[in-house]
Amino acid sequence: MLRTAFAFVAGLFAAMIAITFIELANARLLYPPPQGMDFTDARQVEAFIAAMPTGALALLVLGWCAGAFVGGGVAARIAQQYRTLLALAIGALVAIGVVSNATGIHHPAWVTASGVLLPIPLAWLAATLVRRFDARVG
Repeated sequence: MLRTAFAFVAGLFAAMIAITFIELANARLLYPPPQGMDFTDARQVEAFIAAMPTGALALLVLGWCAGAFVGGGVAARIAQQYRTLLALAIGALVAIGVVSNATGIHHPAWVTASGVLLPIPLAWLAATLVRRFDARVG
């Protein structure tokens, strides 16, 4: 039971790191915000997101998807029981995070739809790949 809980927390942490890393790379290197932008002002943030090019928006979605995949894979790799269930829970939490984010900051519909629909299948895929790898090695 303790290992399962640790696997879940580690998977969630790995998902957050992956998402944060990709979003920071997007914001710092590829599409930085203008000087003096106030991130507490919702209008400024929404105007910034509305002006983002498609590639930058796609990187947001990639971050969410990578987070679900990496987090689901880490959780499935550490856990001995409930591997797929833990991975799916990580994917579901990423999707819930996307919905929560989208209610506060409006994104284009395709970004929100992709962020909601893709994380759960990708987390399942990660768990499936971990199981297959463990079956070959072990």
